[in-house]
Amino acid sequence: MSEAVRVLAEVDSIAASEFAVHLKDFVQNISPPDDPDVATWKEEWEHRAGTEFIPSLEQTCREMNSMLRMAADRRIPFQRLLAMLGCLKPETKGSGTSCVAAAVGAYFRFQTDYKSGVLEIVNTPGIDTDTIASMYGCLVGVRIGSTKIPDRWATAVQDYEYFISAAHALARIALRTCSENELRVDVSLIRRRESPNVLELARDRTIDKNRRVLHDLLGPGWVQSVSEQKIKSGGLMLLAEVALDSGQTVKFRSFRGGQHPRQRTERTRVAEDGQPYLL
Repeated sequence: MSEAVRVLAEVDSIAASEFAVHLKDFVQNISPPDDPDVATWKEEWEHRAGTEFIPSLEQTCREMNSMLRMAADRRIPFQRLLAMLGCLKPETKGSGTSCVAAAVGAYFRFQTDYKSGVLEIVNTPGIDTDTIASMYGCLVGVRIGSTKIPDRWATAVQDYEYFISAAHALARIALRTCSENELRVDVSLIRRRESPNVLELARDRTIDKNRRVLHDLLGPGWVQSVSEQKIKSGGLMLLAEVALDSGQTVKFRSFRGGQHPRQRTERTRVAEDGQPYLL
C-alpha cells in the first residue's frame, strides 16, 4: 500500500497497466531486510506462529499478486471483484491482502471520480468499508489532489483540523525539516497532574462524562459521553467518547459479561472480560 502511494506521489503520470505491473513486481521481490532487529522479530514470529517465516511470506506474496491481477482487470465489475477477493466473507473481509487489493481495484475503476468511488465502497454492506475507503482515498487523493474532494465532505469530517495538522507534521518528518515528532505526546510531563488512565476507568466502569482523563500514548482529554449497549451474545459494551487535547476524538470501549463479540474465529486474539479496546 505504501509503495502504491509512493509511486503515485513521485510520478507525474503513469498508465494503469504500468502501475499494475510495478506493484506486482514490487510484491514479487519483497524480502526482509538484513537487519538485527528484523532478525530478532522474525525469530519471535516463528516461535509464536510455529512455522517458518520465509515460506509464509512467499505464500502471502503469491496471494497478493493473484489478487492484484484481479484488481487490475477492469473488465471485472467492482462488486464482483469484492466477492472474488473475499471481502464479503467474515473470515477474510478484514485481511490485509484483500483490503489492499480492493483499494487498488477501486483506484483502477475510479481514478478521477473520488466521489463515486467512495460512495461505491462505503455503501457496500458486508465489507470492511472504512479500511478500504480510507486506502482508496489515499491513492486517488495523492493522484488528483485534495481540491477534488467535495468541500462539504472535507470540512464536515470529524477532527478535520487534527487531520490537517497531522498531515503537515508527517510531511515535515518525511522532508527531514523537523527536529522531533510533533505528533508524539510527552505524557511524562503531564502524568502527575492529570486525571487517572482512561483505560483503567473504562475497565472499572468508573468513567464519567466531563471528566479529565489521560491515555499513556494519546495524551490528555475530556470525556464527552458515556453509554452502554447490550450485545447479542450477552453482556454489555461500555462506550466512552473522549476529545483529546491534540484535537483527535477517540472512542474507547470495555466489554463485560458473556462472549466477547471479537471471539469469532480461532485466529482472533481473545482478551479477558473488561479489557478496553481502542476503536
